[in-house]
Amino acid sequence: MRAPITTHAALLLALRQGAGYGLELIRRVERISAGRVHLAEARVYSALADLKRQDLVAISHVAPGGRRGARSRTYYDLTLRGVETSTIERTTLSALAAPAPSSPTAREVRLMAERMAQAGKISELARDLRAAMPSRS
Repeated sequence: MRAPITTHAALLLALRQGAGYGLELIRRVERISAGRVHLAEARVYSALADLKRQDLVAISHVAPGGRRGARSRTYYDLTLRGVETSTIERTTLSALAAPAPSSPTAREVRLMAERMAQAGKISELARDLRAAMPSRS
């Protein structure tokens, strides 16, 4: 089954918990989603680059343990714009996950009736066209 969320959105939501580096963010998304969302490394790094270009994340390079000469890690953190965007993503996901109303609204019933009427007209037109076509025997 496909992941119910985009890589970009998953990263934005994971970064709401604080800055992190690539592999840490992959693990964080898996932990947050209770193992239901698995992000591919290749996609994560290209998504983080996209988020940086969109000014949704800021990057900083930190040497592990603060040791000079040690290989630095690239940490990603939300910018103000990233916080705003992640809030929109979270709100959208929450709305999608909310229970559906038990019965359709009056507007939804009216729209369904209109679509049914249109479908009936199209079916009649198709029947008339088929009847008017010369038979191929």
